[in-house]
Amino acid sequence: VLLEKWKKEKRLYGAYDADWRGVVRARCLVGEAQLAGLWFRMGKLWPDQPYIDAALEVNHRLKQTHNLSTDHPGIRGGIAGSAPLYGRYCFFKYPNWACKFFLDTMLQERIWETKS
Repeated sequence: VLLEKWKKEKRLYGAYDADWRGVVRARCLVGEAQLAGLWFRMGKLWPDQPYIDAALEVNHRLKQTHNLSTDHPGIRGGIAGSAPLYGRYCFFKYPNWACKFFLDTMLQERIWETKS
């Protein structure tokens, strides 16, 4: 369902209801990184380009949130929990696991690019 939502809307919401309608406007960046990683793995299992295309597109959007402009050592290089930063997930925080999942999916992207 999320792949179809992504293909149609080119965005993921931070939360969905039982009918897969977005219930918050903010993005959950941690969830997006995890989902991109899952789509890369699914693309390996089932060589289906829509999974890879979606993973690459989500990664591209995640890269745009990667904070490289601040001098604050606790934020520079980080990924926020939500976008905007005041979103519900990890409200005004840069959780360390966001970077972990971001790096995982960036490595998967690099592996995929070297195989192509």
